[in-house]
Amino acid sequence: TTPDDLTATSSSVGPLPVGAECTVTETEDQGAAGVEITQPQPVTITPAAQGPVEVTVTNTFNTGELTVAKVVDGDAAGGIPDGTVFEVNVTCDFLGSEFLNDEFEIAYPTPGSITLSDLPIGAKCAVTETNDQGAQDVQITPTQPVTITGDETQADVTVTNTFEPGLLLLEKALSGSGAVFLPDGTTFTVEAACTFDGNDVPGFDPWVVDLVTPDQLQARSTDNGPLPIGSQCTVTETEDQGAQSVEITPDQPVTIGGDDDPTRVTVENTFRTGELTVTKVVDGPGALFVPDGTVFTAEVRCEYLGQPVNGFNPFTVDLTTPGGLNQTVGPLPIGAECTVTETEDNGAQDVQFVQPGPIKGREEDPVEATITNTFETDEFTVTKVVD
Repeated sequence: TTPDDLTATSSSVGPLPVGAECTVTETEDQGAAGVEITQPQPVTITPAAQGPVEVTVTNTFNTGELTVAKVVDGDAAGGIPDGTVFEVNVTCDFLGSEFLNDEFEIAYPTPGSITLSDLPIGAKCAVTETNDQGAQDVQITPTQPVTITGDETQADVTVTNTFEPGLLLLEKALSGSGAVFLPDGTTFTVEAACTFDGNDVPGFDPWVVDLVTPDQLQARSTDNGPLPIGSQCTVTETEDQGAQSVEITPDQPVTIGGDDDPTRVTVENTFRTGELTVTKVVDGPGALFVPDGTVFTAEVRCEYLGQPVNGFNPFTVDLTTPGGLNQTVGPLPIGAECTVTETEDNGAQDVQFVQPGPIKGREEDPVEATITNTFETDEFTVTKVVD
């Protein structure tokens, strides 16, 4: 039997008569690549005073290699990023004694494999995968364990991980009293940045999506490329079209589920409304002569996101002396730009406009437009002629 260090051991045989001739052979060499017996055979037994007759049996054991290769397969294989690390456990025993039980990392796709050297020929090694990165299927070939061979050959084990694509659904939700004013063709830009095992997923670093009103408000990751199940994605909005609030649910990042359990992310934009107050000022020395009930007609034209606001293209405002010289119009979407003109100035000698700024929310100071009509006075001479 071998000692713990697996190098050498000895055994004594006797007593034997002096002069006896003995031949030593090995009947179990445990698969040694070579066996050498020193001292020519047979040997002659000498007197004990001369010391024991020694015969050395040297067993030579050669070594081989074990290569474990990683293969990535499946419809989402193209989405597994470079640098993804898998982990395997390798256990080996030789002559019934375990001499290796360790974890090894395999980076994909480079180098894509590990090679264990200096393994004794005849050793039996078994490979299992301890970190498969969430693969939907793992196959290890050939059947385990494998036997380390010599003759400058090596044992090869392949660990094949199959990945199927997940599904990320991006949805746009519009809410608030101002949402109805969004013109068709309004574009919201959303980005989904995804990683797998800490590395960027190809095509999702980030995935940029335009969601367009009124009927292109959802996007599917499968339209962009394979996104492996288990990927981590963070969704943000880079163009919110001036929404007063943006809420992304659920909390980010999200973990990508399978096609039968898609990951749904909703980006909700809330749009509120405000109002515009149009004020008429009657000024000048002739203002005293403007009779009650005089009607001044103004028009309000508004644009929002580059398009006319429905109902305000134009909206007609009648301002009446003396008590109806202010009128508040709305609702109007926050951020709308409005221009006020006058179509009936009742012969004012001068008309000045203070145009409103962008529409604000009702909780802020009101947006105002002012139209000042100036009326002048004059004299005339009455001459009496007696003829």
